[in-house]
Amino acid sequence: MINLAALLSLLLLSAGCAHHDDRDRPGSSSAAGGDVAMKAAQYRQQLVADPSDAAARLQYAEALSRQGKYHAAEEQFTTILMQQPDNIDAMTALGYTYVWSYRYDLAEKQFKRALDNAPHDFGVQKGLAFTYLCSGRSSQALAAFRSLHRMHPEDLEILAAIESTEAGLIGRASRDQE
Repeated sequence: MINLAALLSLLLLSAGCAHHDDRDRPGSSSAAGGDVAMKAAQYRQQLVADPSDAAARLQYAEALSRQGKYHAAEEQFTTILMQQPDNIDAMTALGYTYVWSYRYDLAEKQFKRALDNAPHDFGVQKGLAFTYLCSGRSSQALAAFRSLHRMHPEDLEILAAIESTEAGLIGRASRDQE
């Protein structure tokens, strides 16, 4: 699984999806983990030397996304997918880029497309679950997280997502009753 997915998962859990502060939002140095701009420049140089290097393009696109340059990242992921339509890493990373840019409808479509190609991919399923959560479909997210937990009961991140989502649903139900 790509690092982008793990980073997004942690950000979404800590920030409650739609309320990133500057420290947690992709594009900040703390979210990126190191000098992402320098890494992006290195990957860009690799692409200049060999435009067909899909691995460098994927790394470059991920670095762009981490910098908050979503449109540029989307273009790079799309280029990869034009050359390699079944590239699950590019599909998944594009889905997360859509989540980070609050385009949940596109994220959902992208993750479902990835699931068509890799129905048992844990990272893709997790991305779809977080997309449901971030788009306000907590019940659907909870069902997806519970399914993931059955497959990977040792995954503490999924367990935390279940607990957080359940707490949100309970809180919402309490407010609705008042």
